[in-house]
Amino acid sequence: MILVDNGRVICRLMDFMLKVKISHPQKGEFFLDLKFGRT
Repeated sequence: MILVDNGRVICRLMDFMLKVKISHPQKGEFFLDLKFGRT
């Protein structure tokens, strides 16, 4: 159950990040840099 819930959360997060990236390209890149630890 926990794995399924985590999967839903991750899918929702990725969907949100995709929307942010589309609507705010600069902000989306910032979030990607934050997520993957690029500086």
